[in-house]
Amino acid sequence: MVVFYLQPKKAGLQYSDATQIINLLQNKVSFNHLKVGDKFEVVTNNKFIGSTPTGDNQILAVRIYTKRRNFSL
Repeated sequence: MVVFYLQPKKAGLQYSDATQIINLLQNKVSFNHLKVGDKFEVVTNNKFIGSTPTGDNQILAVRIYTKRRNFSL
């Protein structure tokens, strides 16, 4: 699970986003078994006031691609 927490941060997501993704998909994905090379896509709706982010973000969709299976929400 530690690996998954680091990757969203590199993609510009917050730790809270990674936690929300894990909570949403915990019954479908074994995050402890994700491997190097597995990929994910996240569609978000981020709100801004002018050019300043408000921190009010929504996760709209998630896809995780592993060598064995793909998962989406």
